[in-house]
Amino acid sequence: MKLLTVSLWTIVAIAVVIIISLKVVVLDNSKSLGGTFSLGTAKISTKSTDPNELSLDSMIMNIRADDYKILKADFGIKLTTKNGHKVLKENMQHVRSTILQHITSMDANQIHTERGKEILKRDLIELLESKFGFEIESLYFRNFILVPQDNAGI
Repeated sequence: MKLLTVSLWTIVAIAVVIIISLKVVVLDNSKSLGGTFSLGTAKISTKSTDPNELSLDSMIMNIRADDYKILKADFGIKLTTKNGHKVLKENMQHVRSTILQHITSMDANQIHTERGKEILKRDLIELLESKFGFEIESLYFRNFILVPQDNAGI
């Protein structure tokens, strides 16, 4: 009986040590990541604090490529003037539509390479500037996720 009691207390002590260790590991990870990481509760923002930059909502689209079928991208557009920021916000639906139409109609076989992404950025900047009259300083990919083709039929 005494051996059983000692064994149970040992199991309880080990469980407490494991729980405390897990809490310390999670808290240390949260602090080392600048407080932006929390299991299941925090949401990392892709929004910019720059007043001349505007984040577009996530865009998910089918693409024409041999190896990939879907692109999910979050874009940030930095304009040279605050007035342009206002015009961009007012035309957001048209801007998003223009980006979607351009990407879905292009041959996207090189979009997975750094050079392909740079070409896409340049093309989008030229397209948006010519169509809407924006003065774009930069276009950023905040997220750029390509979903591969399902060649196995699974």
